Parts: sequence; structure tokens; C-alpha cells
Amino acid sequence: MANGVIAIIYAFNENSILYTVGDTPVTACSTGNGELLTNNTLTLPDGIYDFYSLSCNSSITPSLNICQGYSDQPENGIDYLWAYARQIDLSHGRDVYLNYRHIACKVRVTVSAGENVTSLSINDIQCTHPSSNGVALDLCQGKFSPSQSVESFSTIPGSGNSRTFIVLPCISPINIFVLLDANIDGEYKSGRRFQAIVDSNLEGGNFYDITLTLNSDNTYTTTFDKKEWETISETITY
Repeated sequence: MANGVIAIIYAFNENSILYTVGDTPVTACSTGNGELLTNNTLTLPDGIYDFYSLSCNSSITPSLNICQGYSDQPENGIDYLWAYARQIDLSHGRDVYLNYRHIACKVRVTVSAGENVTSLSINDIQCTHPSSNGVALDLCQGKFSPSQSVESFSTIPGSGNSRTFIVLPCISPINIFVLLDANIDGEYKSGRRFQAIVDSNLEGGNFYDITLTLNSDNTYTTTFDKKEWETISETITY
């Protein structure tokens, strides 16, 4: 974790996730060198405990309210991280190691030019983000229940031919709208619009690379690749 990343840490008695112990949850802040410093002392007697943690991978404190192992509604656009350390016997040591992983979905949409298409310029890319209604986090498993519906179109911030964004897991088709200018078969067309449907489930912790290729016959080709979560450079190369 980078310096200044905030995490919430929960402690439970072994194999029990209904009620927290040790005056948890407590807020912790990353030092940037692998340590989390809590804002309040976490005091637990010797015993065996299960620890869980949530983070937004930023300086923002997670707003998810956990009740008996489940959260309320999460949000799109947040890089939720989750970690656990189960059956930790504090009588044998007081260090707890948490290995965080991504539990939301990262999506990159790229619009490319096919054969006989040049001077491609993207004016707007919009997407129907998953609805957060009915979505909850299972703290024990580190998984969101998938969204079963999508919201209305909203613009994805960014510039250039690609947009990268983070959404909740979803089992409903995602719609993508593109507004562009391009030279197609020697004829410049302004305000060209097309819409694509991504009818594949988005599963938490994955990176989805979607490429929409505009063809000269006014059709488009969609490729959809699921990959390991990766860091996307924000550098724009000219």
C-alpha cells in the first residue's frame, strides 16, 4: 500500500463473525512500508481470533457499515480492498499479517480504428454502471453479491481512445455508448454514434479489457478479455 492509505480492521472471536471484539473496528493508516498504524489501541487478551479488513485503496475511510458479517450498499468507482487473517493465536505472537486483494472490477474500454478507418477522435464514452441496489459485501468471504441490474448511461471521465473505471460485480449486460468522429473510406463523418452490449458477467477482483473496433461498413467488432487486475498507466503518449 502507498503511504496514507486508510483501512478499517475488525476482530472477531474464532469462527464467529456476528459481533466484533477488542473495541473494533479501528481505523489504520498505511506507512508505505508495509505497516498499518491504528488510530486507537487495539487491546485483546491472549486467545484465537479472526481478523478482517477493508480499504478504499485511498485516503478515504470506507463507509461500508458491517452488521453481523454483511455490509450495506457499496458504490461504483471505489477500489475496494479486502484482507483476512483467521485463527490467529495471540498467545504465540502479537503480529497480524493482512494481504489485501481487489474485490471490485476494473474495466478498460478502448475504441480502435479498423481497416480503412483513420483520424479517429473520441468525443464521449458512456456506460450503464451496475446498480448498487441489493448488493452487499460478505465480510467473511470478501465477495460482493453481484448486481442484477444497471443504471442509466453516464459519461466515463477521461480523454483519448480509452477509458478506465471501477464498478461493482454484475450479472446484467453492460451497455456502452460511443460518440466519435472518423474518416471512413475517405469520407469524414462527424458525430458518429454506436452502442455495444457486453453480455458477460463481471466478477470481483478481475480486470476486463474491452476493445470496440470500428469497421468501414459502419459495424464494429467487440473483443472482451478477462485478465488479472493490473495497474493502468494514466500517461497519454502522443
